[in-house]
Amino acid sequence: MKEVFIKIKKQSKVNENGETVSEYLIMAQDNEGKITPLIRMDKEGLQAYARFISEYAENERKEGGAQ
Repeated sequence: MKEVFIKIKKQSKVNENGETVSEYLIMAQDNEGKITPLIRMDKEGLQAYARFISEYAENERKEGGAQ
């Protein structure tokens, strides 16, 4: 059975104003080591995504669909 894990990598870069900003790269990695980049976002986007996943998981648990 193929398993997939989610990894988050923080990357810092300098923007056009000379400010250092952080981006977060969300990746999927399977148990064979293959990494697939999924999405890149800033901290606020990552926090909103985390809230969405948490709410989704809670709804799945309530409906009995989460394993």
